[in-house]
Amino acid sequence: MENTKQELLGQTNEPTAANTPATSTDNVVATSATTDISSLSRAELVKLISSKLKAEKIATSAKNIDEIKRQFDTLTEQIVAEKKEAYAAQHEGSTEGFVPDSDEADIDMQTAYSEYKKRLSAEQNSNSKQKNAIVAQMEELLNGTDVSQYNQKFRELIAEWKQIGPVPAAEAHDLNSKEKILVDKFFENVKLNYDMRELDQKRNLEAKEKLCEQAEELSQSTSVPKSFNQIQNLHVQWKQIGPVPRDKKDELWERFKAATNIINERFHKYIDESKDREKSNYEAKLALIAQVEEILKDDLSTRKAIDEAIKKVEELQQKWRSIGIVPKAVNNEVYSTFRKQCDQIYNKRRDFYKEQNSEYKANLERKRQLIEKAEALKDSTDWKGTFDKFVAIQKEWKTIGPVSHKVSNAIWERFKTACDYFFEQREKAFGQEDTERENNYAEKFKILEELKSTELPTDSDELFKTLQSYQHRWSQIGALPSKKYEIQQEFTALVNKLYDKCVSDDASKNLQRFKAKIELLNTSADGKQKIEQERNKLISKLKQFEADANTLSNNIGFFSKSKKSDKLVADIENKIKTVKRNIEQINEKLDIIDAL
Repeated sequence: MENTKQELLGQTNEPTAANTPATSTDNVVATSATTDISSLSRAELVKLISSKLKAEKIATSAKNIDEIKRQFDTLTEQIVAEKKEAYAAQHEGSTEGFVPDSDEADIDMQTAYSEYKKRLSAEQNSNSKQKNAIVAQMEELLNGTDVSQYNQKFRELIAEWKQIGPVPAAEAHDLNSKEKILVDKFFENVKLNYDMRELDQKRNLEAKEKLCEQAEELSQSTSVPKSFNQIQNLHVQWKQIGPVPRDKKDELWERFKAATNIINERFHKYIDESKDREKSNYEAKLALIAQVEEILKDDLSTRKAIDEAIKKVEELQQKWRSIGIVPKAVNNEVYSTFRKQCDQIYNKRRDFYKEQNSEYKANLERKRQLIEKAEALKDSTDWKGTFDKFVAIQKEWKTIGPVSHKVSNAIWERFKTACDYFFEQREKAFGQEDTERENNYAEKFKILEELKSTELPTDSDELFKTLQSYQHRWSQIGALPSKKYEIQQEFTALVNKLYDKCVSDDASKNLQRFKAKIELLNTSADGKQKIEQERNKLISKLKQFEADANTLSNNIGFFSKSKKSDKLVADIENKIKTVKRNIEQINEKLDIIDAL
C-alpha cells in the first residue's frame, strides 16, 4: 500500500536537484527561460512587466516579475549615480542639494508593480480560499463509508489542488500539512488500480524524457549563467513529476544527471574565472586610488595646480568607470575610498576659488568706488583741480588687484568712459587748433612710414637705441586730431613688437627695455588697460614664484646630512636663488608700472 501511494504522488527515492552540484551556488537567481532581461532598457522592462500582467494568473510569473523589478532598480541606481556625479561636477564636487528626479519609466514601473502586488495578494487569498474548500471536501469524503464512490472524486480534488497557485506565506505550511495528512489517509484506504498506475508511469516517463532532452540542449548552450539558472527550473519540474517504470528509473535519472553535471562544471569554471576577473579589477582600482593619493600630496595652492589636479582626477574617474566589477565583499569599501579621495581634491578647488572670489569681490568694490568718483567728477569744469583728481584716481586704480573676468571688461569700460569724457571735454575747452593737430599728424605719419621702411639693426642693443630715438622723436610732437588717433595705436603696436626682439641676458637692459615699452603703452588710447593687464600677469607670475620658493625651502628640511643629500640640497638652493631673482625682476617691473 505504501509503495502504491508513493508511486502515484511521485515520491520515489530518485536523487533531486538539491542533491546535485547544480545547487552549490545558492545566490544565483533563476531567470526566465525565454527572456534575457540583462540587455533591456528600463522602458522595455516596464513594457515586459505590463505584458505579464495580462496573464490570467499572475502567480505563475511572480519570480520573473520580481527579477525584472530588480533589474529595473539596478539600472535606475546607475542612472541616479551618473546624475549625481554630473551634478557634483557642475557644483564644484558637492552633492548637497541633489535630488534625483523621477521619469516616466519610474512612474510606469511603480504603477505596474503596485498592480502586480495587488493582483498577487488577491490571487493568493483566492487560492487560499480554494485550497481550504478542497481540504473541507477531502475531510467530508474521508468521513464517508462508501470508498468506491469517493475514489474518483478524491483524485480529482488532488489534481485540482495541484492546479491552484501559491497562497500567502503565513498560511502555506498549515494548508500543505493538512492536505498531506488527508492524502496519506486516502491512500491508506484506497488501493489504486494497477492499469491506472501503469498509465501514469508511462505519462511520467514521456514527461521526464522531454526534460532530459531540454537538459541536454542546455548543456550545449553558450550562455553559461542562463543555462545554469534554467537547469534549476528543470529540476523543480522533475520533482513534481510522478514515478516512472522501475526498469527505466535509474537509466533516465543518470541521463538527466549527466547533462546537469556538464552544466554545473561549466558554471563552476565560469564562477572561478569571474572571481579572477574581479580580483584583477580590484587591483586595478586600488592602483587608481594610489594615483589619487599621489595627487593629494602635490602643492595645490595655485589655480594652475588645481586645474591640472582636477583634470587628472577626471581622467582617473573615466578609467574607473571602464573597469568591471570587483568582489562584492570589498565593492563598497573601495568605491567609498576612491570617492572620498576625489572629493578631497574637489573640496580643495572649492576652497581655493572661495578665497579667490573673496579677493575679487574686495577688488571689485574698490574699483566701483573709484568709478563712482570718476563719474561724479566727469562733468566738472575745474580743469586743473579735477585733472589732478583724475590722475590720482587712475593711479589708485592701478594698485588694485584683478577682479573676476566676467566683469573685468565691463567695469574697465565704465571707468575709461568717465575718464575719457572728462579729458575730451578738457581738450575741447583748451581750444587747440585743428591745423596744429593736422600738422602733428603729418609729422607722425612721416615718422611711422620711415620706421616701416628703414632697415633696422639686427643687434639687440643697437635696435633698442634706434627704437628709443624714434620713440623720443614721436613724443616731441604734440597731440593728434581725435579722429586720427589710430596712428598712435599703430605706432605703439609696431614699436612694442620690435621691443620684444630686444632680448638680452643682461637683466638691467631687459628692465630698461621693459620700462621703455610701458612708457610707450602709456601714450596709447587703450594703454592704461593694457598696462593693467600686463600688471595682472606679473602679479600672477609673482604668486607662482613665491609659492615655488616656499615649496623648495620646505623641501630642504626633508634631507638628512649626507654626501648624496648635500648635492640635492645644493641643487635646491640654486633653484631657490633663480626663483628669487625672478621675484626681484618682477617686483622691479611692478615698480616701473606703479610709478607711471
